[in-house]
Amino acid sequence: MQQSREVASALTTFFAKNASGDLSTFDEVVSSDEAVLAIGSSAQEWFSGQEATRGAYGLEGVLIDPGPIDAWENGETGWAVARPQFSIPDGPSFRLRFTAVFLREQGAWKLIHLHGSYPVPDEVAVEHPGWWDAA
Repeated sequence: MQQSREVASALTTFFAKNASGDLSTFDEVVSSDEAVLAIGSSAQEWFSGQEATRGAYGLEGVLIDPGPIDAWENGETGWAVARPQFSIPDGPSFRLRFTAVFLREQGAWKLIHLHGSYPVPDEVAVEHPGWWDAA
């Protein structure tokens, strides 16, 4: 296992292309494997498979500052963690905790799994378990 600038760069590229609004970039940055899975911070944001993940792709107009990225690779698998800042035009800005897993496909790192979550205090999570089961 080694730290990987290439995987960190793949995550930065994913953020930029996802925020561009150009849906044709999906295949450039997301794995072609049907096992692709994207999980967001909302209970309803669970996108499994190519069709669902493609439908969730594209945050046009949202500015994403990836911030520092820690990334590693081992063989054909890479992973990265970050706390990106998302800024919605004329709206709020927020920071998520973000984990991404990549596969090397035809020489390029492509996203196979992501999970972005908004940190919630344990007391809130335990007090409102129904929020998390809403999906």
